[in-house]
Amino acid sequence: MAFSLVKKNKFTKGKNTKDGNKYKNPRGFWEWTTYRKPTDGCVSQIKHTSTVDPHKMDMMINPQLSVIEKIKQRKKDGDKLNKADTIRLENYIEKNNNNIIKDLENIEKYGLNSDVKTDIGRIHKLFMIAERKIDDENMIYYIYQKINEFELSEDVLSKYSELLNKMKSIISNLDTTELQFNKFSSNMPPLNTTGFVALDEWQKDVIRNINSNTTTIIQAPTSAGKSILTGYLYTKNINAIVVVPTPPLCLQMAAMITKTTGRDTPILTQTFQSLITREDMIEKINNAGILVGTPQDVINYLPMLNINPDWIVVDEIHMIGKQSCCEMETICRLYYDKPILALSATIGNVEELQEWFLKTGQKKVDIIKCNKRFFNLQKFYYNEDDTSLHRIHPLSMVSFNEFKDESIKKRNLNATPPDIYDLSIKLEEKFDLGELCINKYFTLDQRITLDEANVYFSKLIDFMVDVGKTKQSKIIKYILNQYKPENINNGEIDNVKFAFTLKEQNKTPAIIFDIDSYSCLDKVKTFSKTIKDLESKKYPNRFKELQKLVKRQKVIDKKKEQLKIENKGEKQMHKIMMDEKYDGLFSEDINVSLNEPHKDFILNKNQYFSQYQIEDYVRKLKKYFPNDGSEYNYMIDLLYRGIGVYVKGLPQTYLRLVQTLACEGNLAIVFSDISLVFGVSMPFRTSVITNDPNIDTMLYHQMAGRAGRRGLDKEGNVIFIEQSWNRIKELSVSFIPNIKGFDTMNYGSIFSQKLSKDDRWNKLYSNFLMEENNDESRDFYEIINYNIQENNAWDFVNSNDNNFNFMLWKFRHTENCFRIPIFIQYIKKLYKNCSPECEAHQIEIAHLLLMFIDPVEVNDDYEHKLPVFNKITDIDIYELLHSIELELPKNVDGRLYYSIQSNCLFKTDNKIEKNILREKLMDFIESVRIIQHYFYQSKEIIITRLLGKLLTRLFWIYLNSSPFIM
Repeated sequence: MAFSLVKKNKFTKGKNTKDGNKYKNPRGFWEWTTYRKPTDGCVSQIKHTSTVDPHKMDMMINPQLSVIEKIKQRKKDGDKLNKADTIRLENYIEKNNNNIIKDLENIEKYGLNSDVKTDIGRIHKLFMIAERKIDDENMIYYIYQKINEFELSEDVLSKYSELLNKMKSIISNLDTTELQFNKFSSNMPPLNTTGFVALDEWQKDVIRNINSNTTTIIQAPTSAGKSILTGYLYTKNINAIVVVPTPPLCLQMAAMITKTTGRDTPILTQTFQSLITREDMIEKINNAGILVGTPQDVINYLPMLNINPDWIVVDEIHMIGKQSCCEMETICRLYYDKPILALSATIGNVEELQEWFLKTGQKKVDIIKCNKRFFNLQKFYYNEDDTSLHRIHPLSMVSFNEFKDESIKKRNLNATPPDIYDLSIKLEEKFDLGELCINKYFTLDQRITLDEANVYFSKLIDFMVDVGKTKQSKIIKYILNQYKPENINNGEIDNVKFAFTLKEQNKTPAIIFDIDSYSCLDKVKTFSKTIKDLESKKYPNRFKELQKLVKRQKVIDKKKEQLKIENKGEKQMHKIMMDEKYDGLFSEDINVSLNEPHKDFILNKNQYFSQYQIEDYVRKLKKYFPNDGSEYNYMIDLLYRGIGVYVKGLPQTYLRLVQTLACEGNLAIVFSDISLVFGVSMPFRTSVITNDPNIDTMLYHQMAGRAGRRGLDKEGNVIFIEQSWNRIKELSVSFIPNIKGFDTMNYGSIFSQKLSKDDRWNKLYSNFLMEENNDESRDFYEIINYNIQENNAWDFVNSNDNNFNFMLWKFRHTENCFRIPIFIQYIKKLYKNCSPECEAHQIEIAHLLLMFIDPVEVNDDYEHKLPVFNKITDIDIYELLHSIELELPKNVDGRLYYSIQSNCLFKTDNKIEKNILREKLMDFIESVRIIQHYFYQSKEIIITRLLGKLLTRLFWIYLNSSPFIM
C-alpha cells in the first residue's frame, strides 16, 4: 500500500452527537441482535456428558484410602480401634448390610426389573439372569464374565455352586476366544467399565503441568479425555480466556465450566452472547474472570476488558491456520507471558507449533502426546443395493509395499477386535502360525483385554512383514487383496432407507455430515418429503383414524364435564363407575395428536416426545416454522420423528433445542454441516461421512471423532456413503495436514491500543505464525502509522471516543476501518431526522452502505451493477478516496441491493451461486450490525432504529431464502 499526505478535510473525528435524540418514540432503540432473550436460558440446558469430577483428580493421581478403608485396614492388621473408629465401622457395616437386605428384597419382589445398588445385589441378580438364560450358551458366557468381575464370598459360591458348575460345563464347549473378539468385543477390559476409573500417565503429566503453570500442547485422539483435563484447570479458582472454534462447542464448554466452578460463565460468539448490551457483557466478564468464546468475538472484546487471565485455553488449536479461527494466533501472541493449554487431535507438525510458541515469548512449552484409542471404532461403507453395512478392515487400505519396507509397523491402524480375529483366521488358513495361533496365544479361560488384543495384532503384522520377504509373499498379497471391496456403489442414496438401516442395526444415535450448509438443508427437505410419502402410502387412512380418536376423546371429556366429576364424593364416583351407560368413560385417556407420526416411521426406538412437548416447540418456533394449515411445519415433524438439523443459518432457538435434545439422547439422527465437526461431545454412536469434496483429512478425523465417547461408550462407528473406494482410502489413510498460519496482520491495531490501557497491545507486530507476515509486517505497519499521524491522510480516524474506536476495531481486517469514518458522517447528515419506518429510507441507507462495505468489482457491462448513489452531492467520493489511497471500485455487484429492494434474495442461475449470495448477505448483516451498535452506543436514536429496521429486513431475506423454507 502506498501512502500520501492530504490537507485536513471536512471529515470530523468520531464523537457523540445529540442529532436525532429528540425523537419521541424510542421503541426499537436497542442493539439489534439475533441472540436469544436473556430469560430464555441456554447454558443451563446443555448437558455436560463427562462422568469425571475434576475436583477429585488430585486424588486420582495420588489415590488415598477413605476413612473407613483406613479403619478396616487397621483392623485387618490387628491394630486396636478406638471407640470413635469402632462406632464408625459398625455404622458403616450396618448401613451396608441394610442396603444388601433391601437389594435382595427388591430382587425377590421385582426380579429382573429390580434396581440394585450393592455388589452383593448385582451378583445375585446376575445369577438370576443366568437361571433364566441357561439355554442361551453365548449369553451364559457373557454373564459368567460379569460374575467373575466380583469377588465371590463362600456363601455365594455355596448357594450357586450347582448353577456355577452348569455354567462352566456349557462354557467348556464354547470357543471363548472367538466370542471375546467378536460378539462380546465391547466387553473387553477396560470397555467393561464406564467412567474413568484411573487417569492415564499422559493425563497425569498434563495435570502436573497445570499445577506448575507450564504451557502445554496436548495431542490426543478425539474422545481420549482432553476436555476433562481442562475441567481440572477450572477447579483452581483462576481467571481464564477459553477459545474454541464454534458456537455449539462454546455452549458445551461453558456448561462444563459452570458446573465445575458453580459460577455462570460468560459466552461470546457471533450468534450468541450471554448478555445483549456491550456494557452489560463487559461487566459480566470482568466479574466472572472467565470468558468462553470463538476467536474473533473474544478478540473483539479483549481491549475493553479488565481481566488478567491466569491461563489461556485454546481448544482445537489445529484451526489456528484457518480464516475463521486465525485470531487464535493473535490471542496466543497477545498473552505470550501467560501459560497456554492448547488441545488438538489433528496436528501434523506439532513440533513446529511448539517452536512458534517459544518464539512468541513462552519460556517453556511441553508437548504431551497420546496415540491410544479407548474404545472400538469400526468403519463401514453402505451398499444401497441391499441396504447393508459392510465392515472395512484396516488392511484394506494398505499396500504390500508397506510390508516390504516395514513402514506398516509405524502405522496406527486402529484395528478392532473383530478385525484382529478375522486376520488371524485368514493367516491360519494359509500358514502354520505356531504360538501365534489365536487359540494357543490366548487360553480358553483367559479374560482378554483390549491392550492384549492390540499387542497380538502387532505380532501378526510382524509375522506378515517377515513372510513378505520370503517366497511366500504372494500369499500376503492375496490376503491383502481379500480385504479390498468390490463394486462399491458411490451413487446417490435414499437417505430414508439408510436412516432405517442405522436404526435396525443399532447404529443410532447418528450424526450425518454434509459440510455444505445449502446441500445439507436440501437433503433434509428431500428426507422429510420421502418419509411422509412412505408413511402415507403404507397407512393411507391414518389421518382419518386419528380424527376418530380425537373426536372420541372430546365426547368423553364433554361427558365428564357434564357429570361435574370433580365435585363428586367417593361413593358417588363408585356408583357412576358401576353404571353400564358410563362404560369406557373412565378408561385410560386417549392421548393422541393428529400430527403424531406412526411408530413405524420414527427413528427413535420409542417415541420420546409427548404431544405437549411438540406443541411447546411449535409455540416457541412458530415465528420461523409456522404450521401448514393443521399440519406441523416439516422441521417440527422431523423432531417428532427423532430427527434434528444443526446447520448454520437456522434460527438460534431451534439450534439450541437440537443441541439440548441431542445431548439428552432424544434424537436418533442429526443432520449437520460443519457446525458440529469440532470438539462437541454428544452421545452419537455413529458418524456418517458423505461425499463432499471439501472434506479433507483433518475434517474427516474430526468427524470420525464424534462417534463414541471415552468412559461412556464401548464402541463407535464411522460409515461412508456415496463415496468411491479411492476416496474412502484417501480420507482414512492420508496424513493429517500441517498447521500453517493465516494472514493475521490487521489494519486496525491502533484502535485496540486506544481502547486498552494494557501495553501488550503494542507488541503485536511480530512473531507471526505465517512466515511471510514476519517479512512484510514492518513496512505494512509503518505505512499505517504514518498515514494516521496528525495532518496526514488518515488523521480523521483518530478519536478518544471508545464507541467509535470499538466499531473500527471490529472492522480491523480490511481497509473498511479507515473508510467507515467517512461515510459515518454522511449517514448522520442524511438520516439523522428521517423516518425509521420508511422502507425507502431503509433501502437508501443500505445502498450507501453497500458502496463502502466490501464491494465486489464487476465489469462495466455487468447487467446487475449497483446503481449510482446520488445523495452525496458536495464531493466526488471516489475521487476523495482515491486521493487518500482508499479507492473503491465504481462498478460494483448490485445483487444484494436488488435483493433488499425487492425484499427477497436475487434469483441466481444455480444453487451454488445462491448459497454464495446468501453468505455475502450474512456478512453484510454482520457489518451493518456493528455500525448499528455504534449508533446505539452513541445514543443516535433515529439512525439506530433505521438500521435496526434494515437489519430485520435483511435477516428475513436471509431466512426466507434458505432451503428449509418449503
